Amino acid sequence: MNIKNNKGITFVALIITVVVLLIIATTTIRITTSMASTAMFENVESSLMIIQSKCKTIADKKAIGEIDESEVYGVRQGSGEYEGYYLLTQADLGAMGLQKLDAKEGYYINYDTEEVIYGKGISLNGTKYYKLSDMLNAPKK
Repeated sequence: MNIKNNKGITFVALIITVVVLLIIATTTIRITTSMASTAMFENVESSLMIIQSKCKTIADKKAIGEIDESEVYGVRQGSGEYEGYYLLTQADLGAMGLQKLDAKEGYYINYDTEEVIYGKGISLNGTKYYKLSDMLNAPKK
């Protein structure tokens, strides 16, 4: 009787195992990257929503005469694409409870339209978003 002695895996089995592991690793990396991108997007979106709610409170107080123009957050932009918007300073963000945000990234609010703009912009699924209203309507996969 002739019995073969198998002591280990064959080369073909090894190649198949390596290919399967590469597929799993690639899929995991893509999913993790996508989840991280979505989480960053939602973090910016929620920060802008907080800014917008503060903006609404200030706009309401301004409308009933409780505060005047000098008491609003931000520095009014006089011309250009952000005309009518107020650029928030680091002190403004701190007063809103958003100390961790960096004012250098550019946060703009418009008290009349209640629109909030993130000057740096953030990408999701290949599209770059700046306005909170656009972010809220963005398809999130």
